[in-house]
Amino acid sequence: DWFVCIHARDNAYKAAWRPEDKAVWLSREFRNCRIENYLDAAKYITSLGGYVVRMGHTVEKPLAELGRDDVAGDARIIDYATTCRSDFMDIYLSAHCRFFLGNNSGLFVVSSIFDRPVALANFFPIGMMPFHEFDYLIPKFLRDTKTGAILPYWRLQTEGFFAFYEMFETSLHQSHGYEWVEHDSEDILNLAKDMVSRLEGGSSSTRDKGKAIAAYFKEKYQVVTEALIQDKLIQQ
Repeated sequence: DWFVCIHARDNAYKAAWRPEDKAVWLSREFRNCRIENYLDAAKYITSLGGYVVRMGHTVEKPLAELGRDDVAGDARIIDYATTCRSDFMDIYLSAHCRFFLGNNSGLFVVSSIFDRPVALANFFPIGMMPFHEFDYLIPKFLRDTKTGAILPYWRLQTEGFFAFYEMFETSLHQSHGYEWVEHDSEDILNLAKDMVSRLEGGSSSTRDKGKAIAAYFKEKYQVVTEALIQDKLIQQ
Protein backbone atom coordinates (compact mmCIF):
# COMPACT_ATOMS: atom_id res chain seq x y z
CA ASP A 1 0.00 0.00 0.00
CA TRP A 2 1.09 3.57 -0.66
CA PHE A 3 0.07 6.87 0.84
CA VAL A 4 0.32 10.62 0.28
CA CYS A 5 0.75 13.21 3.03
CA ILE A 6 -1.33 16.38 2.69
CA HIS A 7 -0.86 19.56 4.68
CA ALA A 8 -2.28 23.09 4.59
CA ARG A 9 -0.67 25.75 6.78
CA ASP A 10 -3.04 27.64 9.10
CA ASN A 11 -2.76 29.83 12.20
CA ALA A 12 -3.46 27.14 14.80
CA TYR A 13 0.06 25.88 15.48
CA LYS A 14 1.76 29.25 15.76
CA ALA A 15 -1.05 30.63 17.94
CA ALA A 16 -0.72 27.69 20.33
CA TRP A 17 3.08 27.64 20.31
CA ARG A 18 3.81 31.33 20.91
CA PRO A 19 0.56 33.21 21.63
CA GLU A 20 2.54 36.21 22.86
CA ASP A 21 3.75 36.72 19.27
CA LYS A 22 0.24 36.88 17.81
CA ALA A 23 1.00 40.11 15.94
CA VAL A 24 3.92 38.42 14.16
CA TRP A 25 1.85 35.39 13.13
CA LEU A 26 -0.96 37.61 11.85
CA SER A 27 1.57 39.38 9.63
CA ARG A 28 2.34 36.01 7.99
CA GLU A 29 -1.26 34.97 7.34
CA PHE A 30 -0.75 35.22 3.59
CA ARG A 31 1.20 31.96 3.80
CA ASN A 32 -1.90 30.09 5.03
CA CYS A 33 -4.39 28.21 2.90
CA ARG A 34 -7.56 26.18 3.33
CA ILE A 35 -7.38 22.40 3.77
CA GLU A 36 -10.83 22.26 2.13
CA ASN A 37 -9.19 22.94 -1.23
CA TYR A 38 -7.04 19.81 -0.89
CA LEU A 39 -9.93 17.40 -0.41
CA ASP A 40 -10.77 16.76 -4.07
CA ALA A 41 -7.13 15.83 -4.57
CA ALA A 42 -7.39 13.52 -1.55
CA LYS A 43 -10.40 11.77 -3.08
CA TYR A 44 -8.54 11.42 -6.37
CA ILE A 45 -5.63 9.73 -4.58
CA THR A 46 -7.91 7.27 -2.78
CA SER A 47 -9.67 6.50 -6.06
CA LEU A 48 -6.32 5.23 -7.31
CA GLY A 49 -5.99 2.91 -4.32
CA GLY A 50 -3.74 5.11 -2.19
CA TYR A 51 -4.20 6.39 1.32
CA VAL A 52 -4.16 10.05 2.35
CA VAL A 53 -2.69 11.19 5.67
CA ARG A 54 -3.62 14.70 6.79
CA MET A 55 -0.57 16.16 8.55
CA GLY A 56 -0.18 18.97 11.08
CA HIS A 57 0.95 19.47 14.67
CA THR A 58 -2.06 21.61 15.61
CA VAL A 59 -4.81 22.40 13.11
CA GLU A 60 -7.88 24.61 13.09
CA LYS A 61 -10.49 22.00 12.14
CA PRO A 62 -10.77 18.21 11.99
CA LEU A 63 -11.68 16.87 8.55
CA ALA A 64 -14.97 15.58 9.98
CA GLU A 65 -16.11 19.19 10.56
CA LEU A 66 -15.59 20.39 7.00
CA GLY A 67 -18.97 19.26 5.65
CA ARG A 68 -17.58 16.66 3.27
CA ASP A 69 -19.32 13.36 4.03
CA ASP A 70 -17.43 11.70 1.19
CA VAL A 71 -14.19 12.58 2.96
CA ALA A 72 -15.30 11.87 6.52
CA GLY A 73 -16.64 8.48 5.43
CA ASP A 74 -13.57 7.45 3.42
CA ALA A 75 -11.50 4.99 5.45
CA ARG A 76 -8.50 5.73 3.22
CA ILE A 77 -8.37 9.38 4.35
CA ILE A 78 -6.79 9.52 7.81
CA ASP A 79 -7.00 12.69 9.88
CA TYR A 80 -3.72 11.89 11.62
CA ALA A 81 -3.26 15.51 12.76
CA THR A 82 -6.29 15.36 15.08
CA THR A 83 -6.25 11.72 16.16
CA CYS A 84 -2.85 10.16 16.70
CA ARG A 85 0.04 12.43 15.76
CA SER A 86 3.47 12.23 17.33
CA ASP A 87 6.85 13.78 16.62
CA PHE A 88 8.27 10.43 15.51
CA MET A 89 5.41 9.72 13.11
CA ASP A 90 5.63 13.23 11.63
CA ILE A 91 9.12 12.30 10.45
CA TYR A 92 8.30 8.70 9.52
CA LEU A 93 5.26 9.57 7.42
CA SER A 94 6.97 12.47 5.67
CA ALA A 95 9.96 10.23 4.90
CA HIS A 96 7.96 7.30 3.51
CA CYS A 97 5.06 8.88 1.60
CA ARG A 98 4.77 8.46 -2.15
CA PHE A 99 4.72 12.24 -2.29
CA PHE A 100 3.90 15.20 -0.06
CA LEU A 101 1.05 17.46 -1.20
CA GLY A 102 1.18 20.75 0.68
CA ASN A 103 2.19 24.37 0.59
CA ASN A 104 5.12 26.41 1.89
CA SER A 105 4.99 25.28 5.50
CA GLY A 106 8.24 23.84 6.82
CA LEU A 107 7.01 20.25 7.11
CA PHE A 108 7.51 19.60 3.39
CA VAL A 109 11.27 19.97 3.95
CA VAL A 110 11.28 16.69 5.88
CA SER A 111 10.07 14.87 2.77
CA SER A 112 12.72 16.68 0.73
CA ILE A 113 15.46 15.61 3.14
CA PHE A 114 14.46 11.99 2.56
CA ASP A 115 14.22 12.50 -1.23
CA ARG A 116 10.45 12.15 -1.36
CA PRO A 117 8.76 14.22 -4.09
CA VAL A 118 6.75 17.25 -3.02
CA ALA A 119 3.88 18.97 -4.86
CA LEU A 120 3.22 22.40 -3.41
CA ALA A 121 0.35 24.79 -4.10
CA ASN A 122 -0.07 28.36 -2.81
CA PHE A 123 3.68 28.76 -2.74
CA PHE A 124 5.18 32.01 -1.49
CA PRO A 125 7.67 33.48 -0.52
CA ILE A 126 9.28 32.91 -3.89
CA GLY A 127 12.81 32.66 -2.52
CA MET A 128 12.04 29.45 -0.62
CA MET A 129 11.15 26.98 -3.35
CA PRO A 130 11.51 23.17 -3.30
CA PHE A 131 14.90 21.65 -3.93
CA HIS A 132 14.60 18.66 -6.29
CA GLU A 133 13.91 18.25 -9.99
CA PHE A 134 11.20 15.70 -9.19
CA ASP A 135 9.20 18.32 -7.22
CA TYR A 136 6.25 20.30 -8.55
CA LEU A 137 4.80 23.63 -7.47
CA ILE A 138 2.31 26.38 -8.23
CA PRO A 139 3.34 29.81 -6.96
CA LYS A 140 0.69 31.88 -5.24
CA PHE A 141 -0.52 34.95 -7.09
CA LEU A 142 -1.29 38.52 -6.11
CA ARG A 143 -4.22 40.50 -7.49
CA ASP A 144 -4.62 44.26 -7.75
CA THR A 145 -7.77 45.04 -5.75
CA LYS A 146 -8.53 48.09 -7.93
CA THR A 147 -8.31 46.44 -11.34
CA GLY A 148 -8.80 42.78 -10.46
CA ALA A 149 -5.73 41.91 -12.55
CA ILE A 150 -3.30 39.16 -11.56
CA LEU A 151 0.11 40.77 -11.19
CA PRO A 152 3.12 39.52 -13.17
CA TYR A 153 6.18 38.51 -11.19
CA TRP A 154 8.43 41.00 -12.98
CA ARG A 155 6.30 43.76 -11.49
CA LEU A 156 6.41 42.23 -8.01
CA GLN A 157 10.18 42.01 -8.30
CA THR A 158 10.50 45.74 -8.99
CA GLU A 159 8.27 46.47 -5.98
CA GLY A 160 10.41 44.56 -3.49
CA PHE A 161 8.54 41.29 -3.17
CA PHE A 162 11.68 39.23 -3.75
CA ALA A 163 13.68 40.88 -0.95
CA PHE A 164 14.12 38.07 1.58
CA TYR A 165 12.85 39.74 4.75
CA GLU A 166 10.21 41.96 3.19
CA MET A 167 8.59 39.03 1.38
CA PHE A 168 7.40 37.67 4.72
CA GLU A 169 5.40 40.73 5.70
CA THR A 170 1.70 41.16 5.02
CA SER A 171 2.17 44.94 5.22
CA LEU A 172 4.08 44.89 1.93
CA HIS A 173 1.19 43.75 -0.22
CA GLN A 174 -1.39 45.69 1.78
CA SER A 175 0.53 48.92 1.23
CA HIS A 176 0.26 48.36 -2.54
CA GLY A 177 -3.45 47.54 -2.50
CA TYR A 178 -2.94 43.87 -3.43
CA GLU A 179 -4.61 40.70 -2.22
CA TRP A 180 -3.53 37.07 -2.35
CA VAL A 181 -5.31 34.61 -4.64
CA GLU A 182 -5.50 31.14 -3.12
CA HIS A 183 -5.50 28.13 -5.43
CA ASP A 184 -8.86 26.43 -5.62
CA SER A 185 -9.77 22.73 -5.47
CA GLU A 186 -9.39 22.28 -9.22
CA ASP A 187 -5.89 23.77 -9.21
CA ILE A 188 -4.74 21.44 -6.45
CA LEU A 189 -6.47 18.42 -7.97
CA ASN A 190 -4.62 19.07 -11.23
CA LEU A 191 -1.37 19.46 -9.32
CA ALA A 192 -1.89 16.06 -7.72
CA LYS A 193 -2.74 14.53 -11.11
CA ASP A 194 0.42 16.00 -12.62
CA MET A 195 2.53 14.54 -9.84
CA VAL A 196 0.95 11.10 -10.10
CA SER A 197 1.41 11.15 -13.88
CA ARG A 198 5.02 12.12 -13.48
CA LEU A 199 5.72 9.39 -10.93
CA GLU A 200 4.14 6.86 -13.29
CA GLY A 201 6.28 7.97 -16.23
CA GLY A 202 3.73 10.20 -17.92
CA SER A 203 4.15 12.63 -20.79
CA SER A 204 7.72 13.83 -21.26
CA SER A 205 6.38 16.94 -23.00
CA THR A 206 4.69 18.01 -19.76
CA ARG A 207 7.92 17.52 -17.85
CA ASP A 208 9.92 19.39 -20.48
CA LYS A 209 7.49 22.30 -20.38
CA GLY A 210 7.63 22.46 -16.59
CA LYS A 211 11.43 22.34 -16.71
CA ALA A 212 11.58 25.14 -19.27
CA ILE A 213 9.31 27.36 -17.17
CA ALA A 214 11.43 26.67 -14.09
CA ALA A 215 14.66 27.48 -15.95
CA TYR A 216 13.21 30.81 -17.11
CA PHE A 217 11.99 31.54 -13.59
CA LYS A 218 15.44 30.87 -12.10
CA GLU A 219 17.19 33.11 -14.62
CA LYS A 220 14.65 35.91 -14.50
CA TYR A 221 14.17 36.12 -10.73
CA GLN A 222 17.42 34.67 -9.35
CA VAL A 223 15.55 31.94 -7.49
CA VAL A 224 17.32 28.70 -6.61
CA THR A 225 15.03 25.77 -7.38
CA GLU A 226 15.14 22.53 -9.33
CA ALA A 227 11.38 21.97 -9.09
CA LEU A 228 9.10 21.90 -12.11
CA ILE A 229 6.64 24.78 -12.23
CA GLN A 230 3.13 23.92 -13.35
CA ASP A 231 1.73 25.41 -16.55
CA LYS A 232 -0.42 27.78 -14.50
CA LEU A 233 2.62 30.03 -14.19
CA ILE A 234 2.88 30.59 -17.96
CA GLN A 235 0.52 33.56 -17.72
CA GLN A 236 3.15 35.32 -15.59
